[in-house]
Amino acid sequence: LHFLVPWGLLLLVMVHLVFLHETGSTTKLYCHGDYDKVCFYPEYWVKDFLNVVVWLIFVVFSLMCPFFLGDPEMFIESDPMMSPVHIVPEWYFLFAYAILRAIPSKVLGVVSLFSSILVFFVFILVDNYVSVLFKVNKFFVFV
Repeated sequence: LHFLVPWGLLLLVMVHLVFLHETGSTTKLYCHGDYDKVCFYPEYWVKDFLNVVVWLIFVVFSLMCPFFLGDPEMFIESDPMMSPVHIVPEWYFLFAYAILRAIPSKVLGVVSLFSSILVFFVFILVDNYVSVLFKVNKFFVFV
């Protein structure tokens, strides 16, 4: 799906450009008379062609020199016993990073990570206050 959607979008853009340049636009009343149309042929064609040229330059550059804008630290062989210096976890992943680094067993680390997330769903079952939400709605608040 992630591969096909951009190609479908590109096809729709090309069809749109062909029909727009072929027939032109109409008014809101759908009057198709040529007497009130303004010809923007050279300007729109040049604008669209310039856009295609810029994209072609970008594609050729990225295919000819794929590592030119890359980070050279990505090619350093990693040590499995320590995290590389350039990998810094985001703040919202720090709890998961700390749990996974603290438990030496991978399976127990993943189980404890999932249990730390699933503990929030226990709050759905707790009725320590009067809530206007039903239990199903309280579940969807956490999801």
